[in-house]
Amino acid sequence: MTTDFDKLKTEDTKSFPAVISGDRVVVKLHDVSDKHLRDVVEVEERNSDFAKYFCRRFSNKQVAQEYIEMTHELFKTNRMAEYGIFLKDNTYIGGIAFEYLKANNMLSIIYFLDKNFRNKGYLSEALHIAEKEMFRRGFINLLLKIDRNNIPSQRVAKLNNYVLKNSADDILSFIKSSKSNN
Repeated sequence: MTTDFDKLKTEDTKSFPAVISGDRVVVKLHDVSDKHLRDVVEVEERNSDFAKYFCRRFSNKQVAQEYIEMTHELFKTNRMAEYGIFLKDNTYIGGIAFEYLKANNMLSIIYFLDKNFRNKGYLSEALHIAEKEMFRRGFINLLLKIDRNNIPSQRVAKLNNYVLKNSADDILSFIKSSKSNN
């Protein structure tokens, strides 16, 4: 059975969950509150040395707000969901996003974690609870595209049982299938 976002779409846009909870982290949709926007900009500034791996940059609260509002619109179409990764005390520590690739019938995942919270298992937990939810919803294949030079991100992929499928130029493609996730 193939999964298609059009089949999953509902009028109240509940195809992607708004919140996914784990033991130590919560993955939830970004909001546009002043505090959250400040946190997003601050985390990105603190991690500017990893900016080359980000797909977007927030130089200020206005840019962050515009981007988050745009992702909320995409969320309504069930084509993309971008979440913040939070500790249980609501501390913002990173992000994880899912984009549906209809041609390949898979979800592409991107993520980042504030360097102050790395090597503590938070990203692995966030990835695990999010992928478990996506598999539960019927998605079969998840894709991570990782820069060849981003060794920490490759380590996360391998620790979470993603398999290197191919490498093109400077990008490595890691796949995880729900069929192998037993």
